[in-house]
Amino acid sequence: MNTIDEVLTISEASKMYGKDTSTLRRNFDRGVSFKQGVDIRKAGRVWLVTKAAMEREYGK
Repeated sequence: MNTIDEVLTISEASKMYGKDTSTLRRNFDRGVSFKQGVDIRKAGRVWLVTKAAMEREYGK
């Protein structure tokens, strides 16, 4: 699998894992269970998160 396929936008993660974008955004902002620069990154106004981090926190 291509590395770029391992990164999701907050919208994609929300749909894949059944979580509200507001819940994910709040968790990302607070650093709850997600480490900035490792699991998550903000690119402009868009949050990016690794699939591995989402699977670790919310299962497959």
